[in-house]
Amino acid sequence: MNRVMPNMPLAVDPASRDQARVNRDLTEVIRQLWLRTNGMESIVTTLAATVANLQLTITSLVAAANKIKRITVADSPYPVALFDRNLYADTDGGAITILLRPGVNEERLTVKNCGTAGNDVTLTPNGAEMLFGVNGNEVMVDGEVLDLQYETTEGWY
Repeated sequence: MNRVMPNMPLAVDPASRDQARVNRDLTEVIRQLWLRTNGMESIVTTLAATVANLQLTITSLVAAANKIKRITVADSPYPVALFDRNLYADTDGGAITILLRPGVNEERLTVKNCGTAGNDVTLTPNGAEMLFGVNGNEVMVDGEVLDLQYETTEGWY
């Protein structure tokens, strides 16, 4: 929204140069304040559009988080992404390793070995984190499904 700055004449005493300078300075201050105020409307409009875009982004990420991510041997080793929630590991082309990301309390992850060729999926915990009570890998055979949840003290279970 563009507005014209209101005409705000200041009293000027032509006999006084100091008064004229003060008036020029005051006029500039008023002009700057007006520009900043007018700019605030633009900023608020921009912020509103940014918030709307963030809401759309969050909605998209949540929707993406609920989708199934298919993993093949070409993706191995696969590092679990931030919004991964459902991983289908197709091991028909070979064994797959899935690298768990650092857990966040109450985070859930479902992993399914949907292969039928006798190849395994190996889940590897992050760093010193626990997986089923130990800091070690878990091997999944064809058709096996694990519904994991992270707990800060216990790790992935």
